[in-house]
Amino acid sequence: MEEIASFVRKEPKRLYKIIIGTDSEASSPVSLVTAITIWRVGNGAIHFWTKSEERKFPTLRDRIWQEAISSITLAQEMRSRLQQTLGDEFFWDGNEIHVDIGENGPTRDLIDSVVGMIKGYNFQPVIKPAAFGAPRAWCGTLPMPHRPVRSERTIVTTTDSSPDLVRHTGEVSPSTWAPVIYW
Repeated sequence: MEEIASFVRKEPKRLYKIIIGTDSEASSPVSLVTAITIWRVGNGAIHFWTKSEERKFPTLRDRIWQEAISSITLAQEMRSRLQQTLGDEFFWDGNEIHVDIGENGPTRDLIDSVVGMIKGYNFQPVIKPAAFGAPRAWCGTLPMPHRPVRSERTIVTTTDSSPDLVRHTGEVSPSTWAPVIYW
């Protein structure tokens, strides 16, 4: 938490956004990977992810619901802890939960219920294709089109208004936060 607070305190007048998403492989048993991005809009971000113990999900619906619940649970905890650390004026409008559902494919029937649940907890839901916060992109399962930067706690500024891809910079064990960096 202190790393996030330090990141914000360096430039407190900037606009920040918290983006949280959970993803998993389409197999069973599977680990859920939940990611947090603290985005200094237009000027870099820090990103962390954690991996759960493996579980079995009997249906796609069960897995998607658990991904959404994992993101909501973490978002509530982050909101509470960051309010205590940084005060009410940071982060609370437009914070996003990115979910791995979309209008194309088998998850389209889940959109209304999952989006409604996220809105009910006062977070902004983002679905595919706009949802970039789902950790599959962060955890090395997608090809990395840019050269990696090999420093665990580096924050690289960007010139555009959206984060690019990130790369995990170290091994992670279940329930351990792993820092990643943008390049």
